[in-house]
Amino acid sequence: MDRQSTIAFILIGVILVFWLYMNSPEPPVNPPKTDDSTKVVTNNDTVKIETKTAAESKSDIAKDEEAEAPASFNNINAPEKVITIETDLALIELTSKGGRFRKFYLKEYETWYHNKIEDTSDFYNTHVQLINASIDGGDFNLVFVTKDGQLVNTKSLDFTSDKNNFRYRVKADDSLSIIYKFNIEGDKSIEKQLVFYGNSYDLKANIVLNNLDEVISSYRYDVEWSHGLNFVEENSVDEANYSNAAA
Repeated sequence: MDRQSTIAFILIGVILVFWLYMNSPEPPVNPPKTDDSTKVVTNNDTVKIETKTAAESKSDIAKDEEAEAPASFNNINAPEKVITIETDLALIELTSKGGRFRKFYLKEYETWYHNKIEDTSDFYNTHVQLINASIDGGDFNLVFVTKDGQLVNTKSLDFTSDKNNFRYRVKADDSLSIIYKFNIEGDKSIEKQLVFYGNSYDLKANIVLNNLDEVISSYRYDVEWSHGLNFVEENSVDEANYSNAAA
């Protein structure tokens, strides 16, 4: 390669380098930093005011709900109190748990196995007892649904009695009245009124619902005897075939 060719190649290279330099893109220039127009500035005072307002609103709602709350059937879980009533024909135990029958002994009827009991003075094991108290502790319940959808069974409620003693003896020509009452609130209550007669197996039972027409849904309720009667014969199959009950 001669001298002129070499100089020509050098000039061509210089021209290419210069051309590339002139046509290269300029580096981007960082714009000045500005505040974000979408950024929300939080004011501490505003937060405090809004929080306080929410708390006050929640308190107001709670007060309104309390004012509109339905009748309360919350139980106090008081100790059980048993009243025993003895007539010429029966020995009856009543319980404050539900204001119902706990046991009902027939004084003139002995159990089929009474001869196997050595202690002949053991009244409770030698005489027929009708109520199946081993499941719920008694029977004779009131069941209903309140207007706010609460299912109420009086077996779980503690009733109070108008009697102070724990045992009563009713003579043949006499009777005894007992009232079990469950106070709900204000003038609302449930009463079970029972009358026992000294010379009869018959008894009277009245249920009184005081001012509960706005509490009980459709004002409908069931009087419930949940567990039937105890089998009292040795052969329960024959007993089931030849027995009946009516109310």
